[in-house]
Amino acid sequence: MSQHAPIRIEGLRKEYRQGDRTVVALDDVSLDIPSGSIFGILGHSGAGKTTLIRCLNLLERPTAGRILLGDVDLAALDPAALRRQRRRIGMVFQHFHLLHARTAAANVSAPLEIAGVPAPERRRRVAELLDLVGLADRADAWPSQLSGGQKQRVGIARALAADPDMLLCDEPTSALDTETTGQILELLHSVNRRLGVTVVLITHELAVVKAVCDGAALLEAGRLRESGPLPALLADPASRLGQWLLPPAQEPVPAGELPPHARLVELTLADTLATGPVLGALARELGLDVTLLGGGIERIGGCRVGRLLLALSRAGGPPDLPAALSLLSAHKVRAVPR
Repeated sequence: MSQHAPIRIEGLRKEYRQGDRTVVALDDVSLDIPSGSIFGILGHSGAGKTTLIRCLNLLERPTAGRILLGDVDLAALDPAALRRQRRRIGMVFQHFHLLHARTAAANVSAPLEIAGVPAPERRRRVAELLDLVGLADRADAWPSQLSGGQKQRVGIARALAADPDMLLCDEPTSALDTETTGQILELLHSVNRRLGVTVVLITHELAVVKAVCDGAALLEAGRLRESGPLPALLADPASRLGQWLLPPAQEPVPAGELPPHARLVELTLADTLATGPVLGALARELGLDVTLLGGGIERIGGCRVGRLLLALSRAGGPPDLPAALSLLSAHKVRAVPR
């Protein structure tokens, strides 16, 4: 098994009893989270996000289904084996959950003490982790002396203490201001890239997914509605996540002001997919006039993506739209007539 194993959820179901009725919190959720990725699980309040993350670390036992960390089914383990496997899972909480009677260093040290790591190795590891999260000079500070962002940095360091395969982050920025949120997301991105640890981000904020995630899933009423790598979601015209992350380009000019016989086409581009100067190719290879009507390009999930609304026209008559769509497809650009 690789040091950082992929995560697979198969047919996950979680039921609760409330009086004489059964409440289904998760219903047949199946999801693959690639090893070494930052994966966002998005949903509104009540969607099942918290239940899912509690099932992932087996704080809640699933009613049915499997949770595989590499080739180990966590839901099938006895208590002793589960305790050993939980060391492979770090947890970062929304409200930090620091021990107020311990310093920053002692908070980071706590899971190492529980694991029986010798004191000299604990001190070395704690110093290394506090340096990693930018708090080497705050080792002796008490939680009451730390800002919210600093507390979350201690929480991240503590979650990394046992060198986990997976870092579960339950709304890790929702208690922070905008500037501090950006700093914490940047830290999680750095941790992911430097250590290779898989980061699972539970969130209700699209901005969090856009800032750092490689892939995402949408939960609604306990069911998985869609999931996948961000470029694939953005390129799928039927993807709700893709539409939310990058809304359709809007036409800013009246139709009467468009070139004669113009046809409107909306493009979705991602720099991990698109090849070559596509707009120039339309003009050069097909003799088309290309008018940019709206849209924009931004960075989502580590790559440049954009939606552009174009008017394609040609002197003397209508453009050859099928040829234009074929050329764009050859350049791996999704194009949809409007």
